[in-house]
Amino acid sequence: MKQERKQPITLRFLLLLCIFCSSPDVFALPDFLDRWRAFYPESNSDDINCQLCHYFEDGGDGWNGYGFDVRTNFIMENRASIEDAFVLSEQFNSDGDENNLSNIEEINRSLFPGWVNSNNNTIIFSDFSAITNRPPPFQEGQREQTPINDRSICLPVQIEDKKTTVICL
Repeated sequence: MKQERKQPITLRFLLLLCIFCSSPDVFALPDFLDRWRAFYPESNSDDINCQLCHYFEDGGDGWNGYGFDVRTNFIMENRASIEDAFVLSEQFNSDGDENNLSNIEEINRSLFPGWVNSNNNTIIFSDFSAITNRPPPFQEGQREQTPINDRSICLPVQIEDKKTTVICL
């Protein structure tokens, strides 16, 4: 009778840890922010770090309109480079500000392309749900706990020249 040899648990754990840590998605956010800074070196829009695109200070699920447009263009364009996704998102007014400035106009003026200066910001999640009427991260008395039950649905749509943006219902 053959005896099965079991791998020690620590060896399995180390193997899983190595696979997890080598995944490009684990380090995606700091890398994307660094690449954004290199792509737009004259802009100070990134002064709010991960919140240039994300709702939460440390990134993760939950993007403002600009961040979700960049994310959507990155995914929908067959994983074009993140720089290509930046360019594809430049023409949109992702935050819907009253000045009707495109993202690139806001970036060039060191404004925040995903945020308006009122409680009229929409946060979109990876499951295409959204929460609305949120303050920007740079506003005093920032935000309360994110309610899960008042989310609407957002969908990526392609418009002229196959550029992708997001519409929330």
